[in-house]
Amino acid sequence: MDDIRAIPIFRITPLRVMLRRRPATVPPAIWTRVVDGMSWSSVIARVCAYAYAIGAVMLAIPMAYVVSAGFLTSNVISVTRLWVWAWCLTALGVTALGYFFFWTAIGAAQANLMVELRESDYRLCTTCGYNLIGAGLRAVCPECGADFDADEALETWREVMSEPRI
Repeated sequence: MDDIRAIPIFRITPLRVMLRRRPATVPPAIWTRVVDGMSWSSVIARVCAYAYAIGAVMLAIPMAYVVSAGFLTSNVISVTRLWVWAWCLTALGVTALGYFFFWTAIGAAQANLMVELRESDYRLCTTCGYNLIGAGLRAVCPECGADFDADEALETWREVMSEPRI
């Protein structure tokens, strides 16, 4: 049984997107297309990563108030303290929606890349994502200059883009 964390596409997290830090196990071509690209799914993924972080920060503010004011020890919830609950629910909503739509957008970008991989018979450069369908079994990518081996690329793409087995 494979661990979902061992599959490189799932190593793209909201924090990594915000910091623009590509995990070493994720090929640059995936990072470029899924995170740095200008497709609607890439843009949504970046926006949702920030929404997720903003929601988490929003949630920390009332928690600090609750701890400092001794709110948890009080048996009576006054009207003045209802803002804490409203704020918490809003923060949880922003966090949950950001996280949900982040993974939805990452999944859409992954599906688009998978379609392109199948159409090109897995002949996309693993460094830049350039379509090398007309190149031989061994070539140099004209876009980035990386060495291209069709068998190696096929193996890399299949490993990286595989679905988790449960």
